[in-house]
Amino acid sequence: MFRGRRRTLASFGTGFPVLYLTATGRRSGEPRTVPLLYVHHGDRIAVAGTNWGQDHAPAWALNLDANPDADLELSGATRQVRARRATQDEWQEFWPRMIDVWPAYANYSKRAGREIPMYVLEPRD
Repeated sequence: MFRGRRRTLASFGTGFPVLYLTATGRRSGEPRTVPLLYVHHGDRIAVAGTNWGQDHAPAWALNLDANPDADLELSGATRQVRARRATQDEWQEFWPRMIDVWPAYANYSKRAGREIPMYVLEPRD
């Protein structure tokens, strides 16, 4: 089922930077795939756990906290990555760029009343 949604989402032609992150469900142990906006710098890719401004982190972020090994699909290529929480310096670097990609992130942060977790996805050796 997700494959069909993936093709549909990719065909919107919006120009937004979208990747597909597959993490292991912390309770189910099953692979869970989500489309996410991202920014990158070199080999580092950052994604933000905004959860649309809700007061709790999204499930995919909790899954990464439980098991940081994941797969991402970007531009048709799949790679294995390890996720980690961004350092404060990285957060400061990436957050304004995330807002440039999707300005509503600024409102999500205010509405959530929490610091939005940022995850850095790095190639797994």
